Amino acid sequence: MCFFIAYFITTSNPLRHPLQIIVCVGQMYGLVLYYATAMFDHYYNSAAYSRPEFLYFWVYFFAVNFIWMVIPGCKLGAGF
Repeated sequence: MCFFIAYFITTSNPLRHPLQIIVCVGQMYGLVLYYATAMFDHYYNSAAYSRPEFLYFWVYFFAVNFIWMVIPGCKLGAGF
């Protein structure tokens, strides 16, 4: 779908706007599921998907993945 969006942007097709919303919301939904399943496994199954070091968890697991929430969120808020 991203290839279609790139094509629609270059051709100024008005269909690019609803497709961008779908991709952005889908990206944010995927990240919420990623965090939710990791938290569920951590609290209920005692499984850890990151190393216990402070910086590893907050920088690698949280911050680097949170970028995937910020960029689509800014894109949605800016109105494309």
